[in-house]
Amino acid sequence: MKAVVIGAGLQGVSTAYYLSKAGLEVTVLEQQATAGMETSFANGGILTPSMSDPWNAPGSWREMLLTMGQEDSPLLIRPRALPGMIGWGIGFLRNSSPAIFHRNTLNNFMLSHYSVQMMKEIRRESDISYDFMPSGTLKLFSDEVIFAKKLVQLAPLAAQGLKFKPMTPAQIAKLEPMLAQGIDRIAGGVYFPDDESGDAHKFCQALMAETKQRGVRYHFNSAVTSLEQQNGRISAVCCGSAIHQADLFVLAAGCYSSGLLGKIRARVPIQPVKGYSLTFAGDGVKDMPRIPVVDDELHAALVPLGKRFRIAGTAEFAGFDRTLSKGRVDNLRDVIARVYPSLLDNLQDKTGEAWTGFRPVSPDGVPLIGRLGAENLFINAGHGHLGWTMAAGSARLLADIMTGQEPEIDSQAYRPGRF
Repeated sequence: MKAVVIGAGLQGVSTAYYLSKAGLEVTVLEQQATAGMETSFANGGILTPSMSDPWNAPGSWREMLLTMGQEDSPLLIRPRALPGMIGWGIGFLRNSSPAIFHRNTLNNFMLSHYSVQMMKEIRRESDISYDFMPSGTLKLFSDEVIFAKKLVQLAPLAAQGLKFKPMTPAQIAKLEPMLAQGIDRIAGGVYFPDDESGDAHKFCQALMAETKQRGVRYHFNSAVTSLEQQNGRISAVCCGSAIHQADLFVLAAGCYSSGLLGKIRARVPIQPVKGYSLTFAGDGVKDMPRIPVVDDELHAALVPLGKRFRIAGTAEFAGFDRTLSKGRVDNLRDVIARVYPSLLDNLQDKTGEAWTGFRPVSPDGVPLIGRLGAENLFINAGHGHLGWTMAAGSARLLADIMTGQEPEIDSQAYRPGRF
């Protein structure tokens, strides 16, 4: 049986891995020159079941309105993006009630927790290297009330397998000595020992090499121009004059997925949400952070990646505008200075490599995984800020659905037809 996967980011390459493992003949189509060049290229680098809560927490819309147009806000809406997100925004608000938010958080956690187990499986079965570090993550809180509320929110997830340890400022400074200088602004923190970190781009490249050995074929610089449909089934994917036929087809193109549907009747309400990162070479630096840190107030992740250091964060609704905003990049530098006051002075690479990419976010903050619109068309997209976290689990779940196997977790929460 033949399958075509559209997209060679985390979701696409991981899906190709599990489909080939199931015995399918797999072809991957990618518009870029190689794998992992879109949102997977320089993301935050952390796999965090601990951060399974969607962005539409109860009351979050107030923050979005109050910060509209503010360049220094972690969450920014560009006014020009508003017309294109009205329908999506209504769905976003509908899913922000406490009951729905907590349900969606649990659904995200179940997939994220499963995905970390699948990552262990991939590492056991494949000789891949991607700056993997199993050191957990540390989340910092500067507000005692928000810190206390977070501990209450974590309790239901603990019943499902989430491990965490509340920490005092003194314990935080002992766990990560680099935080000692700025510890006065910290009210408390939570350490999540089962979280992981690693370079998503390196993972895509390594898993691509592994799947090539399993017979997966990759076609790069191959932008999909149309999906051909006949009698309720997809018959082929066209990339200009090139035609790719198969029995099964997968959309794993992130926020570009909806634009590929053409006349196929299906809803894929995925909004691009722009994120930024700065990556610094750590050569010659003696004192580097040891573990990934997520600052709740500043909405940023500060992550050691091998011999490099990366900060990633901000959420900007700006459509598909790829412009690197100097103000947004400078905000990331300011965050580093607040969390690690001496780090930038110690780095020989003081400029860093700035990057921006589009997180594919659904209205309820839960990914779309399963059959879509046609008998043999499937989707694996819409993972938002959890794309790296959920990649392996989503791919395994979809491969089981496509091959008629009983999934190891309930797939109903992720079905595309819920929209």
